[in-house]
Parts: sequence; C-alpha cells; structure tokens
Amino acid sequence: MFDLIIIGAGPAGMSASVYASKANLNTLLIESDTPGGLLNKINKIDNYLGFKNISGSDLAFNMYEHVRSEGIILKHEKVLGIKKENGFKVITNKNEYNTKKIIIAIGRKPMKTGIPGETEYNKKGISYCAICDSHLYKDKDVVVIGDDSLAYNEALYLNDICSTVTFITNNKDIKSDKINIINSNVKEFIGNDILTGVVLENNETIKCSAAFIYKGYMTEVSFLKDLNIINDKGNIDVDDRYETHEKGIYAVGDIINKKVYQIATAVSDGCNAALNVKTDIINEK
Repeated sequence: MFDLIIIGAGPAGMSASVYASKANLNTLLIESDTPGGLLNKINKIDNYLGFKNISGSDLAFNMYEHVRSEGIILKHEKVLGIKKENGFKVITNKNEYNTKKIIIAIGRKPMKTGIPGETEYNKKGISYCAICDSHLYKDKDVVVIGDDSLAYNEALYLNDICSTVTFITNNKDIKSDKINIINSNVKEFIGNDILTGVVLENNETIKCSAAFIYKGYMTEVSFLKDLNIINDKGNIDVDDRYETHEKGIYAVGDIINKKVYQIATAVSDGCNAALNVKTDIINEK
C-alpha cells in the first residue's frame, strides 16, 4: 500500500510529489499525458521566480527531472475510478493501487470557442490568460471575448497595460465606462502569420494584436463520480488544508476553487497539501 497517490503531474502534482518524497512518504505519481500539463503549451514564461525567460516545455522538463531525481514512482496510466476500500483503491486502465491518502492535481483546460482561426492563431495572438501574456501586448490594441464577470475583470486588468481593450460579449447586462463593449459574436479570427483582427457577426472587423478568450474551463472528472467532491462549477472545493469533503482526499492546483491560477500558486498548493498529508498520517498512527 502507498502512503500517497498523486493523480496528475502538472506543477501542483509534481511539487506535491517532491515534498512527499522529502517527507519520506511512499508515493506514487500517476499521469495519463505529458508531465507538465498546460505548461507544455506556453511559449514563454517570465513571471516564475528564478526563471527570467523560459519556455513552458523547458520549465515542465526541469520539474520532471527534479521529480525523477527523487526516485518517485511515475506511472503513465489513466485513472478510471476511486473506491473507498481499505483506505482508497485507485483503478487505472492498467492496474489497481491501494493507498492511505490521495492528492488530486488533474488541472483544467480552457474551453475553445470553435471560431474559425482559433487554432491557427493560438499562441500567435490568441491567449487564454491575461496575467500570463499581457506583457506581450503592452501599449497595443486587444480584444477580450467572454460573457461573465470574470471575463470582464480580465478586460479591466488588461486596460491598465494595453493601449485599448474592446470587450466582445453576449451579456448585455455588463456595462462599463472604462472600456469599449460590443454586444456581438465573433465570426472569425483573421491575420497573416499572426493575428491582426476579429470579424464580428455583422462582418465588422476589429483590428487587434491579441484576442483573450474566456469561455470557461473544462476538465475530465468522470473518474470522481463516486465521490461527492465536485461542485456545480466542475471544480473541487477544499478547506485551508487542501482537504476535500471526502476525508483523506486532497486537491491542488487548477482543479480547485480559488482566486489566482498561476504556476506559483499551483506549486504552493502541492507543497502545502503534501505536508498536510504527512501530518495527518503521523496523527493517525
């Protein structure tokens, strides 16, 4: 039996695995895809302390190498379910593993709009994170596409950095005297090698250097269906110790309900959760 199984090898999961290893916990890390998660899709990172300019894939590789140096067991398998049985049983497409504790670190992915040009100009003007990429468009014209208050808040954030911000939304209840709001759908993203504008449903073209898309997030949580830990937003609520409603199961990183989603906060989540797991295991002896 493992002391801890961590599901997901993004920054949060890998951080948790390193701290668990240092705490002498018998740990298994399970990842169905490439370690690093969404890091591998980021061209440039310059706001993670200690790395002034690094690609997401390089940072992910550095984290993975750190995990390997600790001798942590990593299995490339897909988790299909979790059962409460002699602690917990984690069922994958290849094996079944018993463990005392679980940390869920499966992350999330931004929902795509399906608008023509979105894939073509991804990372070439289309972004899904204002905090991550706003510096690339300082003093330039950008658009934000979204329909809720979170998307509008991202537009406000960009308004202090970019030359102009146009918020394109279907939500007619959102009003602003700070940024330009257009109630419309986007018909198409256009450009050459990089994005140069968006075409609205009335065929009007809005010129821009970037389009920030906020249509919500999605993640694969079907394997958690037997546990009462997914909220109505599709993520996981945790307490101040990162424990879910199910005692013995913790969650970290982008899958949890929190205010700031960044690499630094994910790494912090993983650290704290692993240390809390160690404390709980000691107290239960």
